[in-house]
Amino acid sequence: MNELTIVQGSVGTIGGQRIGVRWVWDDDFIGSNGKKAHGMAAGLTLSPPERKETVGRGSVIDVGGRKYEVTSVIGGAKGSVMLRELSK
Repeated sequence: MNELTIVQGSVGTIGGQRIGVRWVWDDDFIGSNGKKAHGMAAGLTLSPPERKETVGRGSVIDVGGRKYEVTSVIGGAKGSVMLRELSK
């Protein structure tokens, strides 16, 4: 399985889609059960086409037709987000 860690203020690439981490702090997000959760969260910008997502640990996002789970969100001066590709 593919994993990717992206540091706040930088951009990673998965399947030709760019993923930027805009911010990391406590906020609301949609968890793995599809319900609203609160905790360490990150604001992502994905492109193309450009869209914005707020994610936290357990969130699942679609990147280029593949599903990725957020396995960690770490706060701090340079926070980070780790994504893991889910089984096909």
